[in-house]
Amino acid sequence: MSSSNLRTLGRALRMLPDLVRSGPHRHFTAADLLERAARRRPAATFVRFEGRDVTYGELNAQANRIAHWALARGLAQGGRRSRPTRSEAKPSEGGPLHGRGDVVALLMENRPEYIAVWIGLAKAGVTTALLNANLRGEALAHGVRTAGCSAVVLGAECADAWQSLGADAPSVDLFALAEPGRSGPALPPHAKQLDEECAGFSRHDPPRSVRAELRDGDPLFYIYTSGTTRLPKAARFSHSRFVAGGAYALLAGLSRGDVLYCALPLYHTVGGVMCVNAVLRSGAVLALARKFSARRFWDDIAESGATAFQYIGELCRYLSRRIRRSALTRCASRSATECGPTCGRPSSSASRCRGSSSSTAPPSRTSRW
Repeated sequence: MSSSNLRTLGRALRMLPDLVRSGPHRHFTAADLLERAARRRPAATFVRFEGRDVTYGELNAQANRIAHWALARGLAQGGRRSRPTRSEAKPSEGGPLHGRGDVVALLMENRPEYIAVWIGLAKAGVTTALLNANLRGEALAHGVRTAGCSAVVLGAECADAWQSLGADAPSVDLFALAEPGRSGPALPPHAKQLDEECAGFSRHDPPRSVRAELRDGDPLFYIYTSGTTRLPKAARFSHSRFVAGGAYALLAGLSRGDVLYCALPLYHTVGGVMCVNAVLRSGAVLALARKFSARRFWDDIAESGATAFQYIGELCRYLSRRIRRSALTRCASRSATECGPTCGRPSSSASRCRGSSSSTAPPSRTSRW
C-alpha cells in the first residue's frame, strides 16, 4: 500500500468514532465538534479574517455567551416552546418545515462572528435560518417567514437589507451584532445590541443537558435556494448531515498544518458546512474572505498563507483571467493545484496551492492553470 493510501486510511480511522456517534437518533451534534476542538487546542487559530486571528477557544467562548443568552431569553429546544413565534409563519414550497424548537434567522456577511452565532444557538438547541445576505425586500421577508423565525440576528453591515423591508418587515425580535473595528450603517430603531446583551453571560460551555432532547436528525440549519427565478425555498439541514460532512476533510487530506481559504458565502452548504466542518475535523485554519473577489483572490491566498482553497462552478474561469504571477510566487502552499482531473500545474514549484471543488470543472476552464 502506498504512503498516500496509508495516510488516507489513517484519517478514515480517526473519523470513524464520530461517524459511529452520528445518526438521526443519536446526540452528537455540531456544537460538540467545536467544544471538542476548543478543549484540545484552545490557543490554535480557528478563523483568519482581514488581519485578525480568532482561536478555537475564543470563538467557543463567543458561542457560549450566545448560547447562555439564548437560554436566558427562553429560546426553546426539544419541542418546549416558551412562547409562540411572533412571525407570520408560512410553510415553504414543498411542505412545512418541522423542528423541535425555536428558529432564529441569521443575516450577516462572512466574518468569524457568523460561525459563533450559529454554533452558540446550536448549543442551546436552536435552529438557525441562514439568510442570503444579498436578498432584499419581498425575498428577504419570505425567508424569515417561511422558517417561522422568532428572532433575527442582524450583522450591522446588513442593516440596509433589513431597512429595505419597510412596512413589510416581519414582526420578530431584532438583535444587531456590530463588527469589531468597523462602523456600519444606521441600525433599525427597534434593534437591540446583541454584543451588549451577551456581555454578562458565561464564556464556559453550557451543560449538554440543555440540549438533551436534541437528536442528530433535528435541524441545525435552514439553508435557502438562491431565489433568482422565484422566492427562495428553505431546505432542512440536520446535525447528522453536518457531522457526516467530515468526509470532505478526509478526501481533501487537510491536517493541522493547513490553511483552507474560503471566499464562498457561509450561508450556503459549500462554504458554511464543508469548509467549516473540514477545519473543525482537521484542526486546520479557516482563512475567510468577506466575499469572493477575482481581483483580490491570489493576494488573499498569499497573505493568509493558504495551502488549499475551496471553489465551485465558474470560479476557475474568473480566476484564470486574473492570475497574478507575482502573488502566486508568494504563496507558501505546499502542493500542486488540482482543480480537476485535467488541471494543469503552475509553472513555478514555489507557487503551489491545491484547490478543492464540490464539482469537477470542465477541462476548458482548468487547462490554463
